[in-house]
Amino acid sequence: MPVNFSPSQEDPNTEISPLPYTGSPLQLLRFDMRLVFENLLFVPTLLLPLGPFSSGDMDELSPSWPNIKTIALHTILGIVQIAFLVTLPLTLIYPLGLVLAYVVLFISLNFVFSRVLNGTEKFLFSNVKVPHLPEHEHERWILVNGVGVGLACPDLFSSLLVPALTRLRRSRHHWLQSNLNRLALAFRREVLGVHNPTYGIVFDLIQCLIERCFVYATEDIRRGYVLVRESLQEEKYKKVILILHSQGGIDGGLMIDWLLADFPDVLFQKLEVYTFANAANHFNNPIYNHAPDFDRAKNAGPGLSKPQTMRAIRHVEHYANTNDFVTQFGVLHFTHSSQYRQSRFIGRVFEYKEGAGHQLNLHYLNHMFPYDMATGRVPDTSAFMETLVDVDDNVIIDGEPPSPRPETPSNTTRDDVRSNAVSMLESEAELVRQKPVRELSRLWQYRNGQSPED
Repeated sequence: MPVNFSPSQEDPNTEISPLPYTGSPLQLLRFDMRLVFENLLFVPTLLLPLGPFSSGDMDELSPSWPNIKTIALHTILGIVQIAFLVTLPLTLIYPLGLVLAYVVLFISLNFVFSRVLNGTEKFLFSNVKVPHLPEHEHERWILVNGVGVGLACPDLFSSLLVPALTRLRRSRHHWLQSNLNRLALAFRREVLGVHNPTYGIVFDLIQCLIERCFVYATEDIRRGYVLVRESLQEEKYKKVILILHSQGGIDGGLMIDWLLADFPDVLFQKLEVYTFANAANHFNNPIYNHAPDFDRAKNAGPGLSKPQTMRAIRHVEHYANTNDFVTQFGVLHFTHSSQYRQSRFIGRVFEYKEGAGHQLNLHYLNHMFPYDMATGRVPDTSAFMETLVDVDDNVIIDGEPPSPRPETPSNTTRDDVRSNAVSMLESEAELVRQKPVRELSRLWQYRNGQSPED
């Protein structure tokens, strides 16, 4: 059960202009569409494998009645959306007004049916009981969900009918609630969810391409940005843990882009980011090179005048199944592809080579952060966490780091900064070789209410 480990990029070649995600939106869209078609064989992994359901009804595809209703509605939406896309080119023979009416009518009906899944709430808290520990009062845990995740499950299947939309306020919270509760049980913290609404899996995937190619910020991205910004500014919180799944990786990446433009790097020391099946095409986390004790270093000789390298966000980890449609055009492509090696996708990558599937609870948490329903704990060991990692030596990038910042000592050259960054990456690769995942995963250290050393 090999796990491929990729140390975080120290820095891509900044002399290449433009970086891939800042290129022409239409060229990016054309590339992404080709990438999607190249990976069509992975599409079944959005739902497969169907088990085992070790988290019970919290697993998205377990055969519970709420899950069956949700899957049935997603199936209906998927079939009609594919039919719509197939028939759309055929409408070119009809008058423009008729075509527009057809498109508007379909999108309106799709929105109505999707709202049955989405409900009306924008934020949702986990609602399982976890031990209240005083040290957790200074932490805020936030989840941004991925594709296909609704917030509501109607009480009656008949509520698919338009008149029954009035019953949405009495709907039972479902897939997003299951994700929040599963995380809360594993880490014994309250988790706040920013709902990224679903419009059917096909339309969700189209929205992914629009968001990452056109840098389009949807309403939930804007709401999430405000929430994370306020959490970082709130003195009460010493840590802000941002968990992103699937399309949530795109949303979170865009939030971070905005935050980097707004905040000094000191506030980012509160933030930690952990992603699962990240669908983004970039993930920024600027590198800072400086010597805090400049005067002392200048008088102590060249040995102490080397710049210190640090990231704005201290901890970023990406977890990815190899056999996952979304990771194949997301995190794994943009961290492994030689063509897109210059992509700025920062953070450690844990690639589960035998892992398959895309659902957060069923395909990721159950294998990587298993929860024992009988004992109410995450076991102290698991097959995934005990696996010795294989280091991807190809991530040692022969790139140029950024120019020294103004506060860097004047005798520090660009070559010094480059040498420091590459040496750090090579050193990390040597240090982690043949270590088990549990010794490298910071998120693992939060299990059962524990906290890692800072």
